[in-house]
Amino acid sequence: MRTQYLTRQYMIFLAVTRNFLAEARKTLVRNRGTGEQFFSSGIASDPEPDEQEPEPRDDIDGLLNLLDLEIERNGNKRPKRNKTNHDAMRLLLDRDQATEEQVAYVIRWSQQDQFWKANILSAAKLREKFPQLVAKIRSEAERPTRRDAPRNRAQERIDNNKAVIEELRRIEEDMDNNHNTFQGELL
Repeated sequence: MRTQYLTRQYMIFLAVTRNFLAEARKTLVRNRGTGEQFFSSGIASDPEPDEQEPEPRDDIDGLLNLLDLEIERNGNKRPKRNKTNHDAMRLLLDRDQATEEQVAYVIRWSQQDQFWKANILSAAKLREKFPQLVAKIRSEAERPTRRDAPRNRAQERIDNNKAVIEELRRIEEDMDNNHNTFQGELL
């Protein structure tokens, strides 16, 4: 089904491109001697553009909703649901080959990180910074957890001393069991 959608989108893209190029050629020929730029204001202000609205996709809408929710949860303003953000999320999935689960994980992670939650405030920014976010997540996952726990050297010495005391008691008991007695006690 996704292949059919992509094929259909590609066919629409080709049709739009052909129409655009045909209009551009006409404009270029008309404006050849006038010194006007390649794009005339007539094309830019065309009330009915040839470009069609993309078909709604549940995966894109779900990820955009998740991003909106997480951004609002952090006290920031909900990003606009415009074509730029919609296209950024679509390209992240289709062109960048990120899975829906990966994007959702990165959204949640970035909105919990002190630095990134202030910088990822739209889908366009998420797509732009996605490789950096993935690299940061991987580096944190590879970090040893021992660093996170504070080291208490006094407690380490006490634990080591307890181990030595227990070993000495065990030796003393073995000697008593073997009827080898020493003068005095070890402990």
